[in-house]
Amino acid sequence: MPGGLCRSGRQRQVSFWAQRLVTRGSGPIRNILDEAPTRDLHGRPLYTTKFVREGDLRGKDVLELGCGYGWFSLNALDRGVRTYTGIEPTPGSLETAQKHVTAPHARFMVADALDLPFDAGSFDSVVCWEVLEHLPQGGELRMFTEVRRVLRGGGAFYLSTPHRSVRSMIFDPAFIPLGHRHYTVSDLNRLAGWSGMVSTDTDVVGRWWATATSCNMYASKWLLRRGLVFKRTFDGRVDREFSNGQGWASLFGRFEAARAD
Repeated sequence: MPGGLCRSGRQRQVSFWAQRLVTRGSGPIRNILDEAPTRDLHGRPLYTTKFVREGDLRGKDVLELGCGYGWFSLNALDRGVRTYTGIEPTPGSLETAQKHVTAPHARFMVADALDLPFDAGSFDSVVCWEVLEHLPQGGELRMFTEVRRVLRGGGAFYLSTPHRSVRSMIFDPAFIPLGHRHYTVSDLNRLAGWSGMVSTDTDVVGRWWATATSCNMYASKWLLRRGLVFKRTFDGRVDREFSNGQGWASLFGRFEAARAD
């Protein structure tokens, strides 16, 4: 099945969060530079904030799956969410966000995206940036189903993930070593339909500068243990690339939970 999708659920009984520790957990790779969350966003993170509709944040209860060190947490709080909840796999994964994001209506929890510890209909919006590709093979539908369960009727689910194209896979520095999977618009629409949601908006954006920035990030942080080299140049180029709204590297989607009859 395209994109490694499997309707029967988990093919391997491996926790999503155990896999996620490889790239964003409390081990030496995650936030190895002890970076604080920032509002100075560029490239894909900047595009992410523009993709999310104001009406899906202001005055809403928002859940983020895989909140990392809190860059989207700040953006959501700045845009007037009623409550914000961010989850990660281990206490260590949450240390940076908890240290820097201290709003009284924000909370951070250890939780599993395949088995969310929330009642049905707890949130108006759920967001999930660059998480889907780290799920165990066949776990995608389980996550979509859990998201739909915790969403209120008419609620919004946003995600981003690598787009499946020849160029995006060849130039993804994590495609081979970390097993990143890539997805098509049809893959995501199928998952949404199976879980009781409908697609309302999809974008495929980012080209050569987006992939070059990813390579720069992996090389700078993993090998050189420093921030991005030539950061200002890369920031300017990748921002212009994302601003035209076209590309083949990153897939963004917005899905809406069906309303009760």
